[in-house]
Amino acid sequence: MAMYGILLDKDKAVAKWIAETTKRTQEENFLKNPFKTKIKFWLKKKQLLLLMDITPIYFNYTIFGWVMSAGTLLMFGLGWWVWPGIILGCLGFFWTSEFYFEMTKLGLRRAGYKGKIKRMRLGEVIREVVF
Repeated sequence: MAMYGILLDKDKAVAKWIAETTKRTQEENFLKNPFKTKIKFWLKKKQLLLLMDITPIYFNYTIFGWVMSAGTLLMFGLGWWVWPGIILGCLGFFWTSEFYFEMTKLGLRRAGYKGKIKRMRLGEVIREVVF
C-alpha cells in the first residue's frame, strides 16, 4: 500500500486529471488496471490537497528474488547466476510510494499542469485536513 499527499495549485488541468484518473481506476479488468486506488481531495484557498492511496493487486514478489540470490550466493558463490535474483529483488521499488509519486507527477505534467507539485508527509496532510 502506498499512501501519499500532494499539494497542488488549483488548475483546470488538475481537475481534469483527477476526473480521468478516478474513471480509469474504476476499471474491473486487472490487466488494464492492476491497482486499487482511492483519491481524496480538499480545496483550500488557492491550493488543492490531494491524498492518494494506491494498492497493487499483485503481491510483492521481490522477496523471492532476494532469497534466490542469497541462496545461490551461499551455494555457488559470486557469479552471473546471482544477478537475476538481485534484479528481481530490486523490482520492489515499484511497490513504494516514491514510485507512485513520480508517476503522479509525470501524469500531471502530461495533463498540462505547469504549477508546483509538493509532496506532503501524512502527518502534514492530517494537520491540514483536521485543523
